[in-house]
Amino acid sequence: MEAETRLKELSTFLTNKRASLSPEAVGLPLGGQRRRVIGLRREEVAMLAGVSTSWYTRFEQGKNIQLSVDTVRAIANVLQLTPEENNYLLSLAVHYQYEAVAPTQPATTHKHKDVHKVVQAISDYPVLVTDRYLNIVDWNDAATRLLIDFQQLKVTERNLIDVIFTKRAIRRLALNWTELATQFVAIFKGNYGKYTADPQYGIFIQALEAKSETFKKMWHANTINRDPDLQLIFNLPGIGSVAYQLTSLETTDVGSEYRLSIFVPIVSES
Repeated sequence: MEAETRLKELSTFLTNKRASLSPEAVGLPLGGQRRRVIGLRREEVAMLAGVSTSWYTRFEQGKNIQLSVDTVRAIANVLQLTPEENNYLLSLAVHYQYEAVAPTQPATTHKHKDVHKVVQAISDYPVLVTDRYLNIVDWNDAATRLLIDFQQLKVTERNLIDVIFTKRAIRRLALNWTELATQFVAIFKGNYGKYTADPQYGIFIQALEAKSETFKKMWHANTINRDPDLQLIFNLPGIGSVAYQLTSLETTDVGSEYRLSIFVPIVSES
């Protein structure tokens, strides 16, 4: 992510989070005067975080200023960020920690073969394997039967976010499509914040925003969650609605991370 883009995203994220909090939520009195701003004022965030208003204002405006991890964490505490949101803010603000990772470093062939063996061994449940961009790099036959035939897509179209927002078959299949889309955007945003030096994210986001206004709105909602508790309800032809629990596993090698998304049918106890 280029510095200008990163700082713009930082500004948007902080502004939205500040606007989402009321004075009462952070223990401040409302007072008798009518407030002209939605949420907290900048000076209120600054006071609670123990920094000057001028410093916080420059920080929120995306100015490239000197800061410390402790200061960023203090602001995160004031804004009541979740652990995922906290990590996202740190990755945007203290970006040098992540720039050592080569942004275009490919996954190793050996690791992919190992993951492929695992995927093919899980024959009962649909499994998708995605990389850090949520490109679909592997899947099993059960995933093809449940979702779509990924083999029929061009390699450049095999991206889970793109598939969710551009393939009508997925919208028809998922009865709770909005929840599905929201949660996978949240996963993608978590990945995006982790690799602040990688320009491929910006290129993809800009292209998909041009194709999908819904994606654009969800993206700017700033929901971040790399491990959502997600239940999916699919309308299967000839069967009807079937619920699945999304179970995710991740490999940990830097530069070759894979996410295994396993769709486990929910069996009702009767």
